[in-house]
Amino acid sequence: MSHSRGDGVSVGRVAGGFGVYPVTLNKWLRQHRIDTGEQSGTTTIESVALNWADRWWSVFGGTWLRQAVTYRAARP
Repeated sequence: MSHSRGDGVSVGRVAGGFGVYPVTLNKWLRQHRIDTGEQSGTTTIESVALNWADRWWSVFGGTWLRQAVTYRAARP
C-alpha cells in the first residue's frame, strides 16, 4: 500500500475505494507504522503470540493449576 494519497485526496475517499470506513484505514496505517518500527506499540506478531499464549493458558494452565492446588492440599 502506498503511503502517499496525493494532493487533495481525503482519507475518506481512499477508504471508500477499499470499501472500509476511514477509521478502519487509519487503524491499518497505524498498525503498519508500528510493524515497521516507525511508531511504538504492539506489533502484529506480538499480538498474535500474546493471544495464542492467553488461549493456551485458559485451556491448559487452569487445569494444571487446579491439579497442583489439589495435590498440595491433599498433602499433610
